[in-house]
Amino acid sequence: MEQAQKELIERHLHAARKIVHDALKQCQSEKLNPAAVAQVLGENAVMLMIRNFGPDAGKQYTKSLTEEAVRMAHFYATQQSRPKAD
Repeated sequence: MEQAQKELIERHLHAARKIVHDALKQCQSEKLNPAAVAQVLGENAVMLMIRNFGPDAGKQYTKSLTEEAVRMAHFYATQQSRPKAD
């Protein structure tokens, strides 16, 4: 892949991470399962990457998107289960 395409993919990944982050914050307030929401968002992000940039982009970034979604889901799940300090 050329440098310009890699930069464009990174920009899209940054936007996808923000969407996942915002969705998981909403999950926390609505008491939804953050892991399930992260999985769906991650799958959709990978499908968009493949559609927009081809299978190589999907392979290259599937792992990083999945790891990011799992990390964020774990963070919000542990935050949800902790009692709030008064």
